[in-house]
Order: sequence, then C-alpha cells, then structure tokens
Amino acid sequence: MSNFYMSEEDLKILKKSIIKVKKSKIFKELEEAKRLEKIKENKTSVKAA
Repeated sequence: MSNFYMSEEDLKILKKSIIKVKKSKIFKELEEAKRLEKIKENKTSVKAA
C-alpha cells in the first residue's frame, strides 16, 4: 500500500463519492431492476424445466 499513488485526502474523497453513489436513488433503482430481471429469468427457466 506504500507505493499507492493516491494521497490520503484523495482516498477520503473517493470513498465519500462511492458512498454517495451507493446511497443514491439511481443506484437503488438499478439494483432493483437487476433483482427483478433475475426473478423473471428464474421463472422462465422453471417453466422451461
């Protein structure tokens, strides 16, 4: 980790940004859409079986 090129300050900013994105509504909606898509796929594969 000592040769890591980002400063501590940069890392803190980056982490905050990532947390904001994860908490954002858009991210939640995307996750929900993925989850629903998986459920649809599971139902389809059950019918196929």
